[in-house]
This record gives sequence, structure tokens and C-alpha cells, in this order.
Amino acid sequence: MKIVETKDLVKVYNNGMFKNKKKVALNKVDLEIEQGAIFGLIGPNGSGKTTFINLITGFIRPTSGSIKVFNNEPGDIKCKKDIGYLPEKFEFQNMTGRQILDFYGCFYNISAAELKSRIEYLIDITGLTGFADMETKAYSKGTLQKLGVAQALINEPKLLILDEPYNGLDPETNQNFRKLFRKLSEQGTTIIISSHLLSNIESVCSHIGIIANGSIIYSGTPDDLTEDTHKTLFSFENLAEDDREHLISICDKEFPESSLTVSSSKKSLEAKFLELIGVN
Repeated sequence: MKIVETKDLVKVYNNGMFKNKKKVALNKVDLEIEQGAIFGLIGPNGSGKTTFINLITGFIRPTSGSIKVFNNEPGDIKCKKDIGYLPEKFEFQNMTGRQILDFYGCFYNISAAELKSRIEYLIDITGLTGFADMETKAYSKGTLQKLGVAQALINEPKLLILDEPYNGLDPETNQNFRKLFRKLSEQGTTIIISSHLLSNIESVCSHIGIIANGSIIYSGTPDDLTEDTHKTLFSFENLAEDDREHLISICDKEFPESSLTVSSSKKSLEAKFLELIGVN
């Protein structure tokens, strides 16, 4: 089932003092995002990512072409009630985290008892325990991001849109969010993530779209994009030194035209950090 579908999508802004200068933000974008996908939207600053997100959420309208969300117009109330959205800058003052979640929950048809239970659940899964009753002006950037994700999930959305959700997060929270997003995807939630942290996009997204100068230049899986057909890697655990030397000699003899590189496996800095603090 297609959750988001665009055809020849174009968005042109009229800029300048007299609105006489045109800026093409999106240029004939054709894109399909299936239910349950975790879709990573990546590209340089000014490439059209925010415009694309604003079109999906119905904040702006296209200049031409079409965009469907749940097979409806994005501005339709039928769409909005099933969308959760974390903007890049999520800020709220003079309220506690719990009050903010209650505030957002009141926009949806949720009973008081159900909303209270939902808020407690979101506080727990996003790591807000201990912060929920503090005013957000005392929050760190990472804690504010946790609250932003929690509010985006308050309505149990079928489509979750996250704009730079990893900003300010420590490695442990980063990993917990990746696990959370995968779990939501397995439950049928479609997730769109816009981020500059490509390691997160690669590790969590089932599909990615690369946008540059308003055009989609790649849409597919991360594996298909990063696969190097000219390189084959083999991994061995607990290989004795004699066996290692024997394997190298076989490869040199049997495949003389190939370039052989032998190196030890390394863990990423993030993986080592999580290992040292005891997080699996």
C-alpha cells in the first residue's frame, strides 16, 4: 500500500521584494513510499527536503503535479489525524513535558483516561522519566528532542515524519531511538526521516531518497546504493595465524589477477562506547 505518492511534483517560490524572482524548490519529483517503510530523505542544505516535508504535511501546496498521502490530499483532515510530525526546531517554554504532551493530545479524539495512559507510555519509551515534570526551559537539547519525538507519537500515527530527530542525542538514546523506529515499522507505521547523520540513515532506513537541486537523484535501498560489485569481502572469526597465512597463499595462487587486502575487523567508535558503558 502506497502511503505517499508524488507525480511530477513541482514547487516554485516567488522571492524578492516584489515577488518577481522564482526559486524552483522541487522539480518534477516522482516518489512512492510504501506502508511500513523507514524512508530516509537526505541531501545538502537547500536541496528541497524541508519543502518536500511541508508538502506532505499540507503546510504548503504544490505549484503543479500531484501529491497523495493515504490516497488523499495532504491538507485533508483524514490525513492530518494519522500523521505525527517532529519539526527540526521543536521549542516550548513555561510548560512541563507532561503538560506539553497533554496539550498536543487534546487535538485528537482521545479520552482523558487513554491520553493519560498514552503519555505515561511515551515518557517511558522515549527516556523522559525524571524530566516529564520539569519545565522545558531546563531541558538539554537532547531531552527536548526526546519530548519532540514523544509528541509526534501522541496520536499513534500511521505516518511519522521526523526532521533531524537525532540532533543533540547521546549514543545510548540514539541507539534506543533506532530500535524504537524499527519496532514501529514492524507494526506497520511508515516513517520518513530527514537527517544529515548518514550513519543513522544507513543503519535504520529500509529505503532512502537522495535529493539535490530539487530533484530526486536516487531512490532505493541503502544496500543497493552502497554495494561495490568490484569488491568481495569475507569475514572469519578466531582464525589461527597459520590458517590466516595459508588462506592468503591460496588466494594469491588461485586469483593472481585480483588485488588482495587483509585487515582486522574494527568496531565503530559508537559501538565501543556503548560496549564500555554496558549497553547492548
